[in-house]
Amino acid sequence: SDDSFHYFRSWIIGCGQKAFEIAQTDPDELGDFVPEDDEIELDNELLEYVGLEILEARGFEGDPRDDFEASADDEPRGETWDEETVNELFPKLAERFWD
Repeated sequence: SDDSFHYFRSWIIGCGQKAFEIAQTDPDELGDFVPEDDEIELDNELLEYVGLEILEARGFEGDPRDDFEASADDEPRGETWDEETVNELFPKLAERFWD
């Protein structure tokens, strides 16, 4: 779903700069950031609110994201792909996570 993808992006950001850069350049290597625990959730919705809470605590009002044309809910940029090609495009991730 859109929300799941949105929160997954927050999970990547929460993993740090290296994960963020790998997601952009070689996403098949993101599996290294996932603990072996099968119950792990690869989302981080709460991270989305941290910046807003800090701004509010510092006296700012409103959501600064409202000032931009682009939105985190916009369609992702880059090459599109479908589930039929996941094994070819991301073999490491597919082996570990794909049913």
